This record gives sequence, structure tokens and C-alpha cells, in this order.
Amino acid sequence: FRLAPRINAPGRLGKPEISFQFLTCSDTVSAMELVDKLEQINLERRKLEQKSIEEVYAECERLDNRGDRGLVVYGNYHSGIIGIIASRIVDRFHKPAIIFTEDAGDTSTLKGSGRSVEGINLYETLKKCSDNIIQYGGHAMAAGLTLEKKRLSEFQDIFNCVIPKEGTGFDIQPPEELYIDYTPRVDEIFNTTFINYYKHFEPFGNGNPEPIFLLADQKINRASTINNHLKYSIIVNGKNYRGIGFGMADKLNIVQDSSVQLAFKLKKNVFRGEEYTELHAIDILPTA
Repeated sequence: FRLAPRINAPGRLGKPEISFQFLTCSDTVSAMELVDKLEQINLERRKLEQKSIEEVYAECERLDNRGDRGLVVYGNYHSGIIGIIASRIVDRFHKPAIIFTEDAGDTSTLKGSGRSVEGINLYETLKKCSDNIIQYGGHAMAAGLTLEKKRLSEFQDIFNCVIPKEGTGFDIQPPEELYIDYTPRVDEIFNTTFINYYKHFEPFGNGNPEPIFLLADQKINRASTINNHLKYSIIVNGKNYRGIGFGMADKLNIVQDSSVQLAFKLKKNVFRGEEYTELHAIDILPTA
């Protein structure tokens, strides 16, 4: 996960030949010079991503608050990073997301990149919207498409309509049996040292699932609901850690009454330039 983003970065920014030169280089001095180029281009990619992501987050908050089942956002973003942004949106909101930007070759056309959640086949969803799409391709979890700019609003409406109300990723209920990887003390995982080491387990996905932690007797602070989601926080050593439970608004009465069993995954997010750790609840039960 440390090498791949750097090798991919030049291709995202339209300079794939630099990665090719690096991978085929047989001279150490030249290779080190190319490594420096890769690092600088990756830093540029990260800056572009950070510049765009907060604007996208704000728009997705608005769409999520009004109840959109899929998040469709258009803006002046670099085409090489819209897939990354879509992945960030899915991680944060747990809904299918498509990010559009203008096609560099035709300002009347939009280029989009989408990511999905378990339970929503993005390719099949786009197939149902195909009357409004110039072309598309992909698979269940990711897809790319082009669209006439004038049809963006119409596409957005249809995209939301064809995503089912039930059975979507953000409506998925926890399994009856939940496998916990570790039951820590709060001081074990909510510290800088652990968080810095934890990221070395990435990337998570098929074959390397995210660990599920359990706090067996945890007091919840400042719980509230937004749409069908539960927002909450916990306080550890005087520091506030934010959390969210997608589709768990019905747990509000549980977390307000007493301490709970909180099963969660650790997520790292960035908001307004500030990096923070967030708890994504998998299940919440009363303390036995």
C-alpha cells in the first residue's frame, strides 16, 4: 500500500511513462531520480485530492441529509482522482457514489467514476440508467461512465430511483454472529502509537478484512441521529472521538440509557485539513 499509490500516481495525472521508466530502469542513480519524481507526483496527487475532498464531503452531507440513496456529485475535479474521491465517499457515507468532472476533450460531456457498497451492483444500476448515459463500463463495485452535462440532473434523479430502498449496503443489518478480532482496553488503541502502527495493516479488503474491535463496557457521549444513522462520540483520556453507526438510528435509546457493548472498525478521516480517527459501529448492544 506504500508503493502502489506512488506507482499509480503518474498515470492518474497523465504521466504514466514515468512509472514505466522507473519499473524498467536498470541504473541505480537514474532509478533514485525517478523515485524522487514519483514521490513528488504522489504529493501533487494528494494535494489535489485534499483540495477537492472537503467540497465533495459538504455536498454529500447535503445529499445524504435529504435522503438520497446514491450520492452523485459534479465539480471541477482532476479526472485522475475522481475514482479515489468516490471511494472516500463510500467509506464515509456507506452509499453508492459517482463523482463527475468535465471531460477534457469536450466541455459538454462529463466523465464520471463510481464506487459501490456490498448489496448494490453498480454496473447493473447503471444499466437501468443507460438511456441517459453515453457509455459506461465496470463491475459490481466500480464503474466509469460519460454523460451529457445537460442530462446530469435527470441522471441523478433516475440513479436514486433505481437504487432499491431495501437491501442496500446502508440498510444491511449486522449478522446474528459477529466475530470480534480483539477486545482492547481503550488506552491500548486510542493513542498515537497504535494509530500510526495500525495503518500499516492496510489496505483492507478481500483477503485482508478490517479488524473488528469490541469495547465491552463503554459509555457513549452526545448521541444523536441524522436520517437513519446514529452519530455519537466517546471520550478517552479527555479526548473526544467521533463515531457513526450507519442505519443504526434505532439504537439511540440504547446508547442514552447506560454503558453498551460497542463493536466497531477504526477509520481515519480528514475534515478541513485535520486528520482524525472515527469509529464506525458494526453493532451496539446493552452491556450484559
